[in-house]
Amino acid sequence: MIKNLKIKSKLYTAFGLIMVLMTIFTIIVFANLKKIENKTDQIIEVELDEIENISFLRDGQKEMGVALRGMISNIIFENKEFREKHEEYLNHGMKEWDENYEKIDKSFNDENERELWNEYIELSKPWRSGFDEFHALYKQKLELYDSGIEISDDKIKTIDKKMYDQFEVLFESYLPMSSLSDEMIHKVHKIVDIKKDDIDKLQTSTKIETILLFMGSLIISVFLSIFISKQIS
Repeated sequence: MIKNLKIKSKLYTAFGLIMVLMTIFTIIVFANLKKIENKTDQIIEVELDEIENISFLRDGQKEMGVALRGMISNIIFENKEFREKHEEYLNHGMKEWDENYEKIDKSFNDENERELWNEYIELSKPWRSGFDEFHALYKQKLELYDSGIEISDDKIKTIDKKMYDQFEVLFESYLPMSSLSDEMIHKVHKIVDIKKDDIDKLQTSTKIETILLFMGSLIISVFLSIFISKQIS
């Protein structure tokens, strides 16, 4: 059949076959590169975001804890600068914790991550409502103090007792919550490491496939060239 073709047609046929092989080769290589890109993007957009959000959640909780420790002390009412600083800790910590809590709740899809997060939720709900209780007591105490009532007054002492009791409850929840935050970060790091290993394996297999496909295309191209040259001669 090929012998019946003109030389020009034979050359076009050979060139066409080589182009088809190179196209297939290019598609396979790009498909593997796309897989690597997708896995890399997932690590950057999902896992690293999760680590960042958990870290911010933990930092917000620490900041709230610093504010609580300052607010149970009567020194806060004697030093305006000290009081404003701790109120700033409080407001910033609350905002950071609330924002990142919502982000994490939406982003955790992995079963192991979700299991830890559900444990955190069980502790965090009473902790967060208890924190609001403490904050409300602090505001009551501040209003009384600003109205001219002395720190030694029984009204303020009663609030002090409630604040201190609430602080102890919050502190007991703080440690396991902080521990779960660290565990979640560790868990996400492990997922990142697994995905990085997958990427390394995919890169290695892509290199091998690229070499094999290139060599295969080259060998077939050489055979086609020899075959066509024999047909021409």
